Amino acid sequence: MDWVRTKSGGAGAVNIWAPYMIPYGDKFRLYYCVSAFGRKTSYIGLAESNTPQGPWKQIGCVVKTDDSTPMNAIDPSVIEDKSTGKWWMHYGSFFSGLYAVELNPTTGLTVKENDLGHLTARRARYWKDNLEAPEIIYHPDSKQY
Repeated sequence: MDWVRTKSGGAGAVNIWAPYMIPYGDKFRLYYCVSAFGRKTSYIGLAESNTPQGPWKQIGCVVKTDDSTPMNAIDPSVIEDKSTGKWWMHYGSFFSGLYAVELNPTTGLTVKENDLGHLTARRARYWKDNLEAPEIIYHPDSKQY
């Protein structure tokens, strides 16, 4: 677990959850989050493998948040926009809503280094109506998301 402490969002970020696996070319990409529960000290990392079972090679940090950022880097979901060819990762939580950040399809990391993305949805009332775990699904028949 040493890599968790050195690569993650910081002290206390030892909870690993919400993996999201997606095929890309002849590899599999695994987006995962490491977080300090109840805080914005969080990290979404990327690992790659030739098979869904692993072994996994750590690629790097996709998004990293802490108490100075409004968002929380948890619950990643990745999709390709079929009309533009752009890749997007959606993520976020109840702290300030859901965010989308553009990914470089070749690397799987953000197009712009340290880009946290932009707000796509937030709850109507701060202490109620939580939003978490965004998932964008493409419907091939209607060509809509």
